Amino acid sequence: MKPATVHQIKHELKHCSHDQLLTLCIRMANFKKDNKELLSYLLFESDNEADFVQSIQSHIDELFENINYSSSYWTAKGLRKIIRYIDKIVRYSGQKTSELDLRIYFCEQVRRYHLPIKRLKTFNSIYLRQLDKIDKAYTKIHEDERLDYSEAIEAIQI
Repeated sequence: MKPATVHQIKHELKHCSHDQLLTLCIRMANFKKDNKELLSYLLFESDNEADFVQSIQSHIDELFENINYSSSYWTAKGLRKIIRYIDKIVRYSGQKTSELDLRIYFCEQVRRYHLPIKRLKTFNSIYLRQLDKIDKAYTKIHEDERLDYSEAIEAIQI
């Protein structure tokens, strides 16, 4: 089955009644966990982005505490898991300031746990990719907001 384009879906949704839209949303939420998470974000979290970012940061803290630090392999695997989680949340939010907050927080946590980002190539590449994503998001925000983030970005540079 070939999926319809977004334009086609939008056109069809305009012709649906309120009850049909409700039924479609519930079916989508039941079908896949990501759909349910996105719908939960849009309904309950999107109106207060600051609290949402705070809750995600506390969840990131828990994920850092649960990483197996016994070997660099398991540590890198744990870091990649956290990055996948952050990437998913960033897609849900769509706001560059939230992306910056979460990615900067991740880098701060890596530094807080004293991971050998300069010594081990795996950690270094993971960290540098996050810095690249931070730079890309930084260029897309308004100039007034850039001042708020410039000091935090300088603090996490290696």
